[in-house]
Amino acid sequence: MNGVSDGNDQAYIENCIRTIMQQQEESTREMAKYVSNMENEQKALEEKLKKKSAELERSEKRYRNLITVKPAFMEEYERLEQELAQLQETYANKYRNLDYLENELEAYNKIEDEKLRKAKKTLEKLRKQQQEDEIRAFKGENELDGPEPEEERVVTRNNSRKEKGQEAPNPKHQQVSEDEEEQENESDEEGSGEEIEDEDDDDSDF
Repeated sequence: MNGVSDGNDQAYIENCIRTIMQQQEESTREMAKYVSNMENEQKALEEKLKKKSAELERSEKRYRNLITVKPAFMEEYERLEQELAQLQETYANKYRNLDYLENELEAYNKIEDEKLRKAKKTLEKLRKQQQEDEIRAFKGENELDGPEPEEERVVTRNNSRKEKGQEAPNPKHQQVSEDEEEQENESDEEGSGEEIEDEDDDDSDF
């Protein structure tokens, strides 16, 4: 029994070793294949690098030639470039000035609008005040043009008589004298009316 088990173990170990060796061989073949591919890629990259290096050398030679050789239109190009720079600077200055003037104009218009508003307000106030003054003046004239009270007329007559050196009569006597004057005026009018009637009668007799 021990001999059979030892033979089985040995066979198992051999099988394991063969499996491992096969795996290692496959790994070695794959590694060799990978190395071969890497070498091919390296060769391809080296060829590309050589081509790019050659193109770079040609470009550098062309660049050096362009630097040393001045084109025929280069002077005109430089002149136009300077003119363009001057025009750009002029445009920038004019744009800044225009923007500044527009801001100043806007501020001036605001100030003028405010002045105009205040002037209109002041004018309206003065117009209203003038109308009120005219109304008050008109009312004052109406009061002055009204009938003079009796006492004021008496005082006025007394003052005029004092200025003439005459004695101012008593207001009651003044009232009586005025009544007498009115009666005398009425009697004079009646007398004149009678005289006119007598004359008419005389004319009719003729």
